[in-house]
Parts: sequence; C-alpha cells; structure tokens
Amino acid sequence: EVVSSGAFIESAELTGFDIPMTVILMQQARDDLSDLCRDMPDLKVSINLFEGHFRDGNVVDDVHTIFSGSTISFRQLVFELTERQPMDRMAAAQSVIAGLHALGCRIAMDDAGTGHSNLAYLQPLGVDVVKIDRIFVDMIKPGLTQVPVLDGLLSMARDLGTEIVAEGVENEEQAVYLRSHGVMLAQGYLFAPPLKGAAFRELALALNKPPAPAALPKAAA
Repeated sequence: EVVSSGAFIESAELTGFDIPMTVILMQQARDDLSDLCRDMPDLKVSINLFEGHFRDGNVVDDVHTIFSGSTISFRQLVFELTERQPMDRMAAAQSVIAGLHALGCRIAMDDAGTGHSNLAYLQPLGVDVVKIDRIFVDMIKPGLTQVPVLDGLLSMARDLGTEIVAEGVENEEQAVYLRSHGVMLAQGYLFAPPLKGAAFRELALALNKPPAPAALPKAAA
C-alpha cells in the first residue's frame, strides 16, 4: 500500500531511523547527482534534517565525510529544517547550523508558518531560505490581487533578507500571482511531479540546455 510521506517520516523519527536514513540519502544523492552538479554549478541539492539531528550532533561530520572531494560542492547543498517535533535545544541547533554554514551549505525553513516551524526561529538560527507552505499558496484564487496572510509572510521573509521558495504550486494563476509579488522560485505539480532519478536527470538536462545559436543572415547576392 502507499504510505504518506508524513506517516513515513514520523515513524522514522520515533524509531530513530531518521539519522541513518539521512546518511544513506546523502550518499545516494552524491552518487546519483554528481555529474549533474558538476555540469550545472547552480543546481541545488536539498536534504531534510529533523529535530534528532540536533540532538545527535554528528550531521556536520557526516556531511563533510560524504561530500568532501565529490563533484557536489558544499555551496550546492541546502539543508531543510523540518520541525515535526519542537526544537527545544536551541543552542545545539545553532551549533549544528553554524557548522553547516562554515562548510558553505545553506539552511532552509521548510513548511514555514505551520506546525512547529516557529517563525521566531528564522533570525536566531540564521536561516537562508524560507519555503512558504502550500496551505498559503492554496489561498491564491483567480482574480485576487491580495492574499493578506501570504503577503505578510512574503514581506517578513524579505525583511529578514532570506530567499523565498513557494511550495505546492499547482496552477498558472498561483505562479503568476507569486511572480508578480517577487517570488521567483517555486516547486509543485505545475512544473513536475516527484520524479525518479533517471526522469529527473532528463528533465534537468532539458531545462538547462544552452540556447541554440542564432542563425546568421544570408549574405546578400
């Protein structure tokens, strides 16, 4: 049967498998995406972290060991904070994030504005990217020129100097509204569903083809 990602991740956290699972995921990302990241230096690889990573404290060493010497540079790595559990050990979290920043990685707040993704964490944790949750994107309806809650989140993120990514964009109206409000990065089914490695590679290569050279005018007779 199909198990929802929320249920799967919650089970991984409760059983302690979230940390070794993340190590395996990073190794797989390194092996599967090395060529793409070498050829596309602006490509980003996002990996979720959980509250347990900040109690464990070994994630910085794991990242260094796995990606050091690979063709995926540390600046291409974005670690997303997924707070299904409240982040009680703020000092430990700040230490881990400082270590990741020292390597050159960036930090994103996933599902901002929901659950335990406390917006008060953004500044003290040094978050670089705010990912606006799809529940706010879903507030965009045809004909609307203002969505106060969403607009407020976007304004706050800009005031903090963070990059903004909109999640769950499923139709053109949402994309147009977000772009008109300065959001240039988004993910969702409008662009692509979740893809297996080979299909993702094909899409990435297609989207990043250099433009064909313009045809030269024929010489006059």
